[in-house]
Amino acid sequence: MNNPLDRKALLKILNLSRFTAFDFETTGLDPYNDRIIEIAAIRFDDGKISDRYVELINPERPISRMITEITGISNKMVQNAPTEETIIDDFLHFLGGDPLVAHNIHFDEQLLTQLCSRLGRDEGEHLKYDTLQLSRSLFFDQPVFNLGALSEYFGLSTKGAHRAEKDTENTGLIFLEMLDELATYPLEMISKVIALIKGSEIPNQQLYVDLGNELTRQGDLKSALVQSKNRHDFKWNTYRCDGSRDINQITAEDVFGPTGLLKNVHPNFESRPNQAKYASLAEETLTQEKSVGVV
Repeated sequence: MNNPLDRKALLKILNLSRFTAFDFETTGLDPYNDRIIEIAAIRFDDGKISDRYVELINPERPISRMITEITGISNKMVQNAPTEETIIDDFLHFLGGDPLVAHNIHFDEQLLTQLCSRLGRDEGEHLKYDTLQLSRSLFFDQPVFNLGALSEYFGLSTKGAHRAEKDTENTGLIFLEMLDELATYPLEMISKVIALIKGSEIPNQQLYVDLGNELTRQGDLKSALVQSKNRHDFKWNTYRCDGSRDINQITAEDVFGPTGLLKNVHPNFESRPNQAKYASLAEETLTQEKSVGVV
């Protein structure tokens, strides 16, 4: 585009001028049998926080010590809190028909579905977006993709992490950053992504489609909507050794043989002659290819 595209305009293009991030803290990781102990939903309008819904929930069962250590939520904190039945209607009213955003949304949407099923409520129709899947796709050079690591990457405070409200707020803010980054990809790349994930259960498909539609409307296969402000830290997969033991002087037998290097470092090493044989053949092939300039 000739003119810079601001975030508000980008959100409109992606049909995300309004969305709601949400998160549950629970008694465990089983969406069918565990129960919610805290719920948070934060609405974003034009990229700004506009409203919040946050409640501790009495799960009507004990909270384990491990869960308390992770979340900071104790049995005492929820003993006088409302139950699921008490808050369900207010919570669903808050969500309305907004697009929903969560980190690893598959887990949270299962919890939401089970909550509504238990209490006989209609979950409603929502487009759903997942910051975990987006982070793995867009920030592939990062070592981990949990919410804490991504929060630090984007300079967000992690104070209060593992509580629903803070995790939800950071999820929404991270989602905005990821939309900015996604918009740096041209139509030829977005089209390939759409073709690859079509018919799958991978999240964010509507996001790619909406971006692809706008890029198609502009009619430029190579250009993106915005310029990236992130620099990827690509790692080399070639290692060089300045020591006396040059890898070119180490044979496959030195590594895989019955008294080789693996035996000295692997406690469960078993000598397998065929393994050494195949490694030697690969070594010979590579040496021949180097000699004729193939590699």
